[in-house]
Amino acid sequence: MDDQTKAALRLLAELQRANEIDTQAIPGQAPAVRVILRTPDGEYLGEALLSTRAANEIANVVSCAAAYPLTKTRTPIEEYLEAEINEHCIGLDTDLLLSMDPREAVAAFDEVTGYGDGDQL
Repeated sequence: MDDQTKAALRLLAELQRANEIDTQAIPGQAPAVRVILRTPDGEYLGEALLSTRAANEIANVVSCAAAYPLTKTRTPIEEYLEAEINEHCIGLDTDLLLSMDPREAVAAFDEVTGYGDGDQL
């Protein structure tokens, strides 16, 4: 299997996974979009059904990726900041935090990330 096919199948798997996560979060959603992947010469690779919400979220991600040059070399500070964000966001359920009272959300964030008194945010 060539690298192009592997990349296409990985994309298909991620589309399906995004839809499954979305459907688990909000049961009963109907499929709204069918994404079909083919090789450059037209060979069928697979397809994914997406809910409206999943399709919109994936479109937002693609839009952000398109706005950020794929060839851009990351600076050391960008790598450091990404590592910091990843470290502090492990185990956080952002939907839960957003649904909470702001003071409770700060306390929950502090508990997960190890910050102290809630005044850090």
